Amino acid sequence: MASPLLKPVLWGTCAYLVTALAYLGVQQLMSRSQTDADAVLVAPAEVEEATAPALPLDEASAEHKATRSAIADWQPNIDDAIDQLEEILITDLPPGELNATLANLNTLYDTQLYLTFIEYLANLPQEEVPAALREQQHWLATRKELIRRSHDQSPEGNLTAYSIGEVYLQTTRLRLDEISQRLPQ
Repeated sequence: MASPLLKPVLWGTCAYLVTALAYLGVQQLMSRSQTDADAVLVAPAEVEEATAPALPLDEASAEHKATRSAIADWQPNIDDAIDQLEEILITDLPPGELNATLANLNTLYDTQLYLTFIEYLANLPQEEVPAALREQQHWLATRKELIRRSHDQSPEGNLTAYSIGEVYLQTTRLRLDEISQRLPQ
């Protein structure tokens, strides 16, 4: 059993890995044309038959639809990890552990926002995606500025990191709620 000090570190590491993998995967998909992205999808029969080359699938083909529907309900769930870290956060922790737990919680919320935003983009008409991306870039710059101001106004020491972490957390939660409300029910 891991020590209470080690748990937030492990959760943070897991959150970092999930974020990194999601970021890299989406960046690769966004950098490809739709035809290139479709070419990497393979039908279930091709997965089992390793010697058969993966062929681009026609958008309307049954194999293409089956492949997309096979992963359509795959959505990483980080809610339990967030709940656990929020429970740890309200306990009486030493300042260092408190700051580490808050930082890990922020990473998980940022990951959740990232995944939600990708889902939001996927549900938008293609012509609205550039505006949504500009809006998100503006929001990210705004969050960065709020954190900078929080740093400038915070007292020195452990409270600085905690104050900045709280601003980050509150700002990210608000944006997550905003984007979540835009998703189709």
